[in-house]
Amino acid sequence: MSPPIVQKHQRGKPRVLPRCWPSPCPIRSMLRRRVAAIPCRGLYDALLSTMKNGRTLGQSGRFTQLEPVIRRTFDIPAMARLSVGSSWASLTEAQRQQVMESFGRYISAIYADRFDSYAGQKLQVTGEQPNATGVMVRSQIVKANGEPVKVDYMMRRNGEGWLISDIYLDGAISEVATRRSEFAAILRTDGVDGLVARPQSQGRHSHRNHCPIVLTAALLRAAGFGVSPSG
Repeated sequence: MSPPIVQKHQRGKPRVLPRCWPSPCPIRSMLRRRVAAIPCRGLYDALLSTMKNGRTLGQSGRFTQLEPVIRRTFDIPAMARLSVGSSWASLTEAQRQQVMESFGRYISAIYADRFDSYAGQKLQVTGEQPNATGVMVRSQIVKANGEPVKVDYMMRRNGEGWLISDIYLDGAISEVATRRSEFAAILRTDGVDGLVARPQSQGRHSHRNHCPIVLTAALLRAAGFGVSPSG
């Protein structure tokens, strides 16, 4: 048990205060969870702003506005490494850098493509739950018709801040696991060079009719984004 903190009272009498460290401190734990959710709230604010100006910005304008937000909110290096899996060890440093760069562009392009207009949708952070590897931030995307879609973000410490390391649809379907399956198929058919080239090409040419059916695109479709009234 930690020794108590002794402070002098105004009249000179000692006053003993309980010490929160190293025992878990409820206030510190709560603050940790709240801080971990800040990047998610920032991402949602940026997405809503982009949606409300989506028609004016166009695809390239939305991409330009969202890419820096994506790169400072997501742990792109860790997500790329985990998505590639055991084959990561066989990549050269130059190839790893190319994969990470194209991975970031690809995610940014999908968000820019899907969050293209605003029709009353809501993006809400609903809670935070600590676990063994970080903090799971709970959220929901409420479609224009009022139907909620549950989206959770796995947050991990990165230096002094928190970054998104995985996304879960309905609390079960992992973004990283989905991409690992996709990337494994590319490695089997096209090798490392195909893996380096594929996300980069998809990031450059992302369009609603050409986005592969991976979690991010499927998630945004399920949430009702990027779908015209006639489509």
